[in-house]
Amino acid sequence: MLPPPTPKELEIKDLGSRTNTGTAPSDPLLEHMDFITKRAISPPSNDTEHILAELLLIRESIISGFAGAHSQSIQLPSASGPALGTAKPFDIALVAGDLITPDVADAIARSGSSLAMIPLLEMGRERATKTLRDLRPSCLLSVGFIAELATICNALDIPYFAWQTDPFFDTLPKYSDDLFDSTSIFIHDPDLHVHFNDAGFRSVKYLPLAANTDRRAPLDPLSALWNKFKCQLSFAGSSMRANARTRGTPECETEAADFRLTACRALESLGLVVYGPEDWTMTEPQSLDYRGPIRNGPDLTALYSATTVNIDLPRTYQPNVVNMRVFDCMACGGFILVPDNASIDELFDIGEEIVTYSSPADLVHKVQYALSHDEWRHNIAASGRARVLRDHDFSNRLETIFEGTELWPSSQPVL
Repeated sequence: MLPPPTPKELEIKDLGSRTNTGTAPSDPLLEHMDFITKRAISPPSNDTEHILAELLLIRESIISGFAGAHSQSIQLPSASGPALGTAKPFDIALVAGDLITPDVADAIARSGSSLAMIPLLEMGRERATKTLRDLRPSCLLSVGFIAELATICNALDIPYFAWQTDPFFDTLPKYSDDLFDSTSIFIHDPDLHVHFNDAGFRSVKYLPLAANTDRRAPLDPLSALWNKFKCQLSFAGSSMRANARTRGTPECETEAADFRLTACRALESLGLVVYGPEDWTMTEPQSLDYRGPIRNGPDLTALYSATTVNIDLPRTYQPNVVNMRVFDCMACGGFILVPDNASIDELFDIGEEIVTYSSPADLVHKVQYALSHDEWRHNIAASGRARVLRDHDFSNRLETIFEGTELWPSSQPVL
């Protein structure tokens, strides 16, 4: 049982983590995991036994909150048991910190593999190295490539798997050849191949994003949340204006923000509702039906479920990415219109499981058609959800990552 938080810990918890679009903290389970993670970041001493004790709290939080009935398949070593050097090693060490890390942790927990979720990015190189050496995981997995961790894993002979799920604009340096033997890169954007190939990495594979189908599911139309978020047409995400104005980000982000605003303006007369961070108040004129931030938990699930037509307005500088919004919405049984791109053609049956648009004008036309054809829209949404359940859960992605190893049940050879 987790100990109750102290007032100071509650204060840390209130800081919460925010999604990459600036939405409010997610459901209480994720907030609780956030504050547990923060407790492990700054222990009163550097001894690894204390760190392990803190990590057990994190794992217990994940398993009790996300794995539920699967918790019996996870063996938790006792902090007061055998010395760390003789304790049974973890199957997978997962780097804490990214938005989708809880979803990855959930899939690992459901698989039956033992999991240690570690805030390595906050530890510094020496302490991170000592922690990994003492915990002895069979591999390390991070959401996002981290060169420092790749170097540490190479020195410790620990296989390192990195799933790059965010854009980056800087050119990667040329790394030493021995780094490539222990590192496997997976990219959510097929256009990132050239970045990692030019840096010398030999194992680089396309791996699209996914949905946590345990957390994203259709909502009861009679529920209070459904009634709260029911609307005809919605978009949830940032305006991207804050990035363009305050961070000095590349010009492509300004172009992406312009596209997003232009599309929203075109849909105003059809009843578009917008949720997201307060950077929407930076747009002029302020005539959009902006309803404020939305929690990345049950509230967002409710919006996807209760919206007649959901809209995807992605970053235009990532023309071949299928983002989380698409997978999550479809897992919720929502109907969503997405831009044409080569990746969406590979992942779904266009016209049967999902509908695409080619321009803002085409988007308006498709919205009008969808709003007036209920049976057609419901059939596509149902087929899309079935496809996500079958092929696009986080478990499917982790099976790909660990293919050929003994770390994933379906990857093990049949005797």
